[in-house]
Amino acid sequence: MNLLKIAIFGSLLLSVAACQTTRPVPAGMYHSQQKYLTFGEKKAMVGAMDTNGAYTFGWAWNQSSVESAIESATTGCVEGRYSSEIIGECKVHFIGNTNVRNFSEEDLKLAIAAYEKGEPIVKVENVE
Repeated sequence: MNLLKIAIFGSLLLSVAACQTTRPVPAGMYHSQQKYLTFGEKKAMVGAMDTNGAYTFGWAWNQSSVESAIESATTGCVEGRYSSEIIGECKVHFIGNTNVRNFSEEDLKLAIAAYEKGEPIVKVENVE
């Protein structure tokens, strides 16, 4: 029985760790991200976080392109940001089911192009 509990707890920790980025998001936003992942294609999630843990986001799915999904999601995020007085800027968190929150602007552009072509999204690491 203890082995089963350890296996379940270990898999739970592993699944949570796999969904986190280098900077964890607030718990409420994490649950919103999980809901977002169940939506259809041509989707994007844009979020803003404040230093006190407050957050807001916008999401859009089933759009004509991922660019229009990003635009709609950004509008939702900006509206929430102003109404909740969140200082953090709205940034793209997801394109499709890929977390792109820590991507550079250049990597984000490449990710958008790859997603539109149906190719996998890969973050390019600078190697010196």
